[in-house]
Amino acid sequence: MNWRCMFNGVALLLLGMLSPTAAAHYRVGWLPDPPYLAGAAMVPTGEDILRLQALLPAGSELHFVQWPLARQVRGLAEGGLDIALSLASIKPEAAWLSEPVRYAQYVLAIDPLQLERYQAVTDVGDVARQGMLLGTLQDSRLQQQANTLLDGTVLIHSLRDLDQLIRLLWLGRLNGLVLDRGLLEQEPRLKPLLHLITLPPVAVRWAFSRHTFSAEQMHEINQRARLLTQQGLASQERRHAGL
Repeated sequence: MNWRCMFNGVALLLLGMLSPTAAAHYRVGWLPDPPYLAGAAMVPTGEDILRLQALLPAGSELHFVQWPLARQVRGLAEGGLDIALSLASIKPEAAWLSEPVRYAQYVLAIDPLQLERYQAVTDVGDVARQGMLLGTLQDSRLQQQANTLLDGTVLIHSLRDLDQLIRLLWLGRLNGLVLDRGLLEQEPRLKPLLHLITLPPVAVRWAFSRHTFSAEQMHEINQRARLLTQQGLASQERRHAGL
């Protein structure tokens, strides 16, 4: 089941939870890091944007601004930004942090020629014990949770250029790449890599300015977030079961 079908399936439930407040215009901060890739109009596209629209009142208008993380934090605190998709160090008094809207799945991929060397790696602890040097794209969510995701014992080299990461892997300068599972499966340049292990899931949360959203509105948003997350996890389980 794809996300568009899923959203159609829960649309009536979400509409039942919508507040009577008139549709609003929201300024949404983001960065062009995975999974937020710009479409033809230079605004982010994809499943997460559909999720965001499902959390907000019907007809809400979104104006996307590409701001550095520090400016997004300041905008949330001062009222110049309504929502931030790129996680940052958010003070509780500046913004609400939503419940998980989905769980990102990261995988560790290696050069197939290195399988014999790393075939004993089956979990995060093995990665640390092998002293593997890993590379990843500059994904603010992964970077901020890397210490938890990899127990703080694995060195991660972060770059914006996917081609450069791949080149460093082929040259043996990196021992593996940590990437979003969807990117690994969809990007042709990554097809030759071998999926070694799946890392623990990472909760994806968004920040909502307290200047814009009341506690009651956040309660509604979090209700919808829980519903979408439950539907998403059920869909993943069906895909893994081959249904």
